[in-house]
Amino acid sequence: NDLSGPLPSELDSCSLLQFLEVADNSIDGSIPAYALGVMEDLESVDLSDNEMTGIIDGVMFGSDKLRRLTLQNNDLSGVLPEEIDNAQALELINLNDNANLAGAIPESFYTLTNLDTVYIYDTSISGTISEAIGDLTSLRILFLNDNGLTGEIPSTIVNCLELVELKLDDNSLTGKIPFGIPLMVNLERLHFHNNALQGPLPQDIGDLEQLRELYLYNNELTGPVPASIGDLESLLSLALNSNALSGELPNSIGDLESLEVLDLADNALVGGLPRNIGR
Repeated sequence: NDLSGPLPSELDSCSLLQFLEVADNSIDGSIPAYALGVMEDLESVDLSDNEMTGIIDGVMFGSDKLRRLTLQNNDLSGVLPEEIDNAQALELINLNDNANLAGAIPESFYTLTNLDTVYIYDTSISGTISEAIGDLTSLRILFLNDNGLTGEIPSTIVNCLELVELKLDDNSLTGKIPFGIPLMVNLERLHFHNNALQGPLPQDIGDLEQLRELYLYNNELTGPVPASIGDLESLLSLALNSNALSGELPNSIGDLESLEVLDLADNALVGGLPRNIGR
């Protein structure tokens, strides 16, 4: 469609509305937060790919049935409101590509234990990732990449054992890769690149048997490439370049028969490639 203009505040008369989905239009103006807040049966809001401005007002979270909130690719600003915890049924939140959305993720966000999918990337969100991330044990997809996040990756993230895709790349994260990451055996994509992570690769990284993409490049990682990496039978892409990894490559890296991309450049590795690589 090509709908334009703002959403009318008179929407508050549609108090029985369950689904408000007007994505991919040219709608501008601010979110009619009060109108959404009085829709007690509202289950899904999709205002993505429009030209909306203004803030995400906490008053909009008036429905305890809201399961999906999709606001990506607008021009929203301000911060994520504390009142988001009123939406305890929320399963999916998509806020990516709102460059002026800023501030820290509020602690109340981590009480939304029904969350399955979180897309909050390409924003100006800053601050740290709370230890309470470990309470979101239903998460399957967590994209917090391309923001301004700082601090360490909380060790409690390994409690999110259902995670299939985890992207924290392109932030300013420091510290070590959490020791328990190999316990997250459902992971298929693990992207920690373009941060300032230090320390070694987890010795048991090979326990992630479903892993297809491992992107750790452009950090400050040190130590050897663990031999268990050869157990990643599903791995398609391995990018460890631009770190300070050292020692010889383990022969087991030649066991990665599905591998399509291998980038080890700009490290301190020595020796040669294993003879069985590429066979």
